[in-house]
Amino acid sequence: MEEQNKSHFWRFAAGLAALMALGLGIYYATGWYKWQSAQNEAAANDRALQDIKEWEAQYENDTYGGTTPEETLALFIDALKKGDIDLASKYFVVDERRIQLEYLTKLKQNDAIQRAINEMTQLQLTKKTDEIAFFTLVENKFATAEVVVGRATNGTWKILEL
Repeated sequence: MEEQNKSHFWRFAAGLAALMALGLGIYYATGWYKWQSAQNEAAANDRALQDIKEWEAQYENDTYGGTTPEETLALFIDALKKGDIDLASKYFVVDERRIQLEYLTKLKQNDAIQRAINEMTQLQLTKKTDEIAFFTLVENKFATAEVVVGRATNGTWKILEL
């Protein structure tokens, strides 16, 4: 009988040890997963911060634009008159350049640049604050075109909307 009790004890002890090993394995595996997730999240945060710094640097180092909204609009129109749509697109805020370059390219391909230049030379400054200016073309008491220009963080004025 004592031999049988010892056998049960060792089977119980072995089962308990196996359960403890399994529990520890799960504990360490989930801990490693959490650690790995934290590492991935930290790396993603670092990449996001780097992207933000690069984006801010693009805005700070962007010298295209005038010291007044009127000057920026004049520079933009002058670039269009010269047919330099790449230069014209640089008077937009950094985030809008690619989209506006595509738009200006389509205008140029469709021979619509001259019409756009004609409209822009007729724009009138309708509202201006220290941070934003609105140029509007009014025909028959209706606004038919508007250009919005805003002050960038580096002090230059950039086209926000066309």
